[in-house]
Formats: sequence, structure tokens, C-alpha cells
Amino acid sequence: MDCSLNKEIPNAEVEVDALLRCIKQHLGDFCDVMSGLLSFVSICQGNSSASVYFHSIGGLKLVRELSMLDVPNDLKEITLYTLGSLANCSAPCHQSLCTPDFFEEVKMFIVDEKSSLDLRTISVSLLLSLVSKNSVGQVLLNGTGCIDVLRKLFRDTLTKSEIDSSNESFKKKYPLWYIVCNTLSAAVSKPKNVENQMICRDILPRAQTMLEASMKPEIIHPLCLLIGFIVEGNSGIQKFFTSIGGLDALAYVFIELVRESRQNISSAKLAVEVTSAMGNCIHHNPPGSRILAHYQVVPQILTLLVLKSLSYQEKTILLITLGRCMQTCDENLGHLLQNNGLKLIEDSFSVSHHGIVSVIVPFIQVKRKIWVEQLLAKFHGYISKKKKTRKCLAHLKKTKETLTKEQWENEEEEEQSPETVGGVEDSVLKDSDQEKALLKQRPELGAQFYHPPANDEHKSQLESPGGDATSAFYSRRQQIGRKHVFDHPAPEGENRVQQPSKEEQPKNP
Repeated sequence: MDCSLNKEIPNAEVEVDALLRCIKQHLGDFCDVMSGLLSFVSICQGNSSASVYFHSIGGLKLVRELSMLDVPNDLKEITLYTLGSLANCSAPCHQSLCTPDFFEEVKMFIVDEKSSLDLRTISVSLLLSLVSKNSVGQVLLNGTGCIDVLRKLFRDTLTKSEIDSSNESFKKKYPLWYIVCNTLSAAVSKPKNVENQMICRDILPRAQTMLEASMKPEIIHPLCLLIGFIVEGNSGIQKFFTSIGGLDALAYVFIELVRESRQNISSAKLAVEVTSAMGNCIHHNPPGSRILAHYQVVPQILTLLVLKSLSYQEKTILLITLGRCMQTCDENLGHLLQNNGLKLIEDSFSVSHHGIVSVIVPFIQVKRKIWVEQLLAKFHGYISKKKKTRKCLAHLKKTKETLTKEQWENEEEEEQSPETVGGVEDSVLKDSDQEKALLKQRPELGAQFYHPPANDEHKSQLESPGGDATSAFYSRRQQIGRKHVFDHPAPEGENRVQQPSKEEQPKNP
């Protein structure tokens, strides 16, 4: 068919109307239909009102029906491409396509084994058009399961060997993988969708592996965008990515790009994208900031900042990341001050671009003041602690000397004490032996002192009929009194007192 438009007709609506009639008349000729659809796309891209009119006369419905017919992949690709173009050009078309049914239809194109690689790529591109800056599309992507299909494509499309090489397989699969990255990025950001962020968290280990496997810009660029959007504003995901070594991988790639930045401006611009991803990973994440301090990232950012080839927007990204580096890590602030960072920041921007500088420089100055005060407080605390330590050491030394002297005296006493104790014990034992010997010689001496009965004989006396303790004790005392207590004679004085005179002695009869 000859669906060429009459250039003399100025009215786009007339052109669209004529083009739609031509397509309807030649539906059986797939080549003519594809040609007509491509012509229509070129009109709509330059005139949004044309796409609105196309939707109002039933053109959008017709193209959607064509996509669902059992037609070759080439025609399906063109129909889906047309629908995506309409969604981008016209808000009414965009709203009409944001339905669960249509998302399900697109998902079937992606998962169908008969679908060509190009058809899958265009299908994902259509989803990107419906999801970008559209919270309704973000929700539908999750609710219809399309986001799960995209996550699987991200993990499985490119193998490690394909990433390492630039073979034909990589070139064929890369467009699909690239558009998948962009669609997942749109699914979690602008506006931010926390639920989709959490769902996409499980692709971060794969992203880290790919970063470590290749320094290709075509791999680093989409990955940095995707990682940055997934972790942005979500401390839990930031910490998870940090824990699996993702931030280390970003820092390594960043340092390598900075090394190439002086000879290769594209490496410098790519390093800025990596900087943005790192900034999102460390925002309100102190462990992440300390990792960047370990890699000396702040001096590397300052190296980029002085490059004249970077735009104002790119330098602004660098400044934002610098601020986040110092926000939760004083070590990064120290690196900035050691490398004359304040002056480099002020010199890197022209007078007309000092708006961002007027924000970041005072922030750094305040942080520096707080940091210095903290250092002084720690220093004074250290000095005070040292003084206390010295006093304690002097006291311990004095105490040790005193204890040593006392210990010496105690040791001298202990050396003498065994003889004394031994003498006392010998004396006690000796007295005890003498007492036993005396009692053995004079048993009546021991009887002068009453002791409780300790034998069965005396007990039988107490328990015998008619006897009691008093009579038994008195009888024993009488027996003792009949004997002399001492064998040796008493002193004379005592004899005179105790013995009667001769006159008083009774005479023998």
C-alpha cells in the first residue's frame, strides 16, 4: 500500500486519520502494517497531540489487539514499540495501558520461550515506559509478578564468561540486560518504592559479583545506577550491601577509574557515577563511611574535583558524597583537611556556581570545629588520666616499699616463732607428764577434786537400790580422809599446829 502522507496537509490529525485507515485496509499484509506503524511513530514523536488524537479514534486499541494476534515476532516487536512510544508521548495513552491485564500480557511476551531476544527486550522497554516516574506502574509491576521476571533476567541473562569477554553472545544479550537494569531502577525510585526496594535487595550479591568481574563502562554504568537506587534511603539495605562486600567493590572500581581519569575523561565521568552510588550506600551508615576511609576515598574525590573537564552537576555530586563521607566518620574529615580540601573545594567552582559551596563549606567548618573540640577533650582526658596514673604508680611504689618492709619484719618473726612455740609446747607437755606422774604416785591427790563419774562402777553405785549420789560422794570422802595426803613430813610449824601437845595426848590405860 502507499500510505505516504500528503505533505501539503498541515493538520496532523488529518494525517493520523488517513494513516490509520490505510493500516486497517491492509491488515493481512504484515510488511505494510509494520511500515504504517513506524510512520505513525515518527509523527507522534514530534507532535504529542497526534498521539492523543490517535488514542481517541481507536488507534491505541487496534495496535494492542494486533500485538495479541498469532503473528510473527517482527510484527509483535513493532506493535509493542508503537505502544511504548504512545505511552511516552501521551498521558491518556499511558493511563490506558497501566492496567493489570496489559501488564500480564507483556509478562507473557517476556517468559514465552518462542519470543525472540529482541521481542523480550522491547517488552521490557515497554514496561520501563509504564513504570518510569509512575507509582501506579511500580505497584502493577510488583502485583502482576513482572518484577520477579525482571530479577531473574538480571541474574541469568549474562554469564561471568560473557561479562569477561566481548564476544558475539555478550553483544546480543547486553541490550536486554541493560534495559532490565533500567527498568528495575525505575521500579524502586522516583518516586521511591520501599516495597520494591526490599524485593530487589536479593539481586545485590549478583551486582557485586558483576562489578568485581569487569571494568567495562557498559557494565559499571547501569550497575551503579541500580545499586544507588536500591540502597537509597534504606539503612537496612545499605548495611546488607556493605556486609557482603559490595561497598568494597565500588571503592575498588572507583580508585581504578580515578587512576585513569587524567588520561581518559570518560573514566572521570564514570567515576562520578560510582561516587554517587557510594554516597547513597553510606548515607546515615557509619560502617560504610569507615570503609571508604580505609580506601582513602576522600583524597580521590578531591583529585576528581579539580578536573576542569567535569561539569557543575558532576562536581555537585562529588561534593554531596564528600559531605556524606564526613557526616558519620571523622577520619574522612581528617583526610579532607590533610589534603587542603576546603581550598580545593572553593577553587573548583566559579563565582556563579558558589551556591553549593556556600552550603558545604560551612558544614565542613562546623564539623572541623566539633572535631577539634572533641580532640582537645580527648587530649585533656588523656593528660588527666596520665596524671592519675602517675599518682597511682607513686602510691603503689610507696605501698610496695611499706609492704616489703613489713614483710621483711614478718619473715624475721616467723623465723623465730617455731622455737618459741616449740618451747611452749615442750613446757606444756613436760608439765602434763609431771602431773600424770604425780597422780600415779598419789592417786588420793586426784580424789580431792570432784569429777563427774566416768566409769560403770561408780554408775552402778549411784543406781544401786537405796543409794544416792550424796551418800556415795560422802562415803568416798570418808575413805580419802583416812589416808595421808602427802608422804613427806609437814614443816615443823605445821606439825606444831596440827598435832596436840604431849600433855593433851591421851594416856594409855
